[in-house]
Amino acid sequence: MIDFAALPGDPTADDFQFKVGNDDNPDAWPAAPKPIHITVRTGEGVGGSDRVAIEGEGPEICRIDLTGLDCVTFFENVLCIARIIKKRKTTFDDFKAEVTFTRYRGGMLTDYTSRLHYTSDWIYDNEKKKVVKNITKDIGGEKHPVKIFFMSKNPHFYQALNEFPEFIETMAKIEREISSRQHWYIPRGKVEEAQKSIQTGDIIALATKKEGLDFAHTGLAYKNARGKLRLLHASQNEGEVILDKELFEYLRLANTHPGIAVARPLEVK
Repeated sequence: MIDFAALPGDPTADDFQFKVGNDDNPDAWPAAPKPIHITVRTGEGVGGSDRVAIEGEGPEICRIDLTGLDCVTFFENVLCIARIIKKRKTTFDDFKAEVTFTRYRGGMLTDYTSRLHYTSDWIYDNEKKKVVKNITKDIGGEKHPVKIFFMSKNPHFYQALNEFPEFIETMAKIEREISSRQHWYIPRGKVEEAQKSIQTGDIIALATKKEGLDFAHTGLAYKNARGKLRLLHASQNEGEVILDKELFEYLRLANTHPGIAVARPLEVK
């Protein structure tokens, strides 16, 4: 997914270049098949930007592209690279296995519905796998009533749900399960105080006001020597990963985010 602040029109596959490879020389990678489905979700991106979803054909596979990152794949890749280094594993296959473990429910890729599409579900499942700990409640979080239904109610936005309509009810069941859990968030007005308890490397999930969704953006916390906590994230405005302003200030300016959740990566055992 890619967020555009001022999308000039409806993009097509011809507006993008797609390659496939697994080394650090993307210029030499061969062309990849073009996607068959590109959708624009108006106003669903960060700060009300337009979110473009690019999807390929066929069953779910664990796709990894280090040449271009969205807000989720940025923190996901950083986390997984750190985890395999801790395990003294350094091959691309090790990395792919780690991404698969964190990206899919229970660490198992079965089909499209096994992917942890919602951030709250990602945090929940990876807490069960002892990858992260949800510290939101512990640092001043309040109850966050979340009702998840966006994917099952808008299957036309998702190529896999168009291609495999039998997955729609499965997604609806998953959404009902997510909605039944107790969720926590730190309201925007209390983030400045909560920053004292957030540390470098914590995963920051920014809540959204959009109905049917839980979070609309993610990033990593970075606390400098003076104790200022800034947001490190894949910025759609800048088109690259940036170290942005202080977290509470970022939220103050981005009024589409009512608050945050925080997940702390755990030591690898």
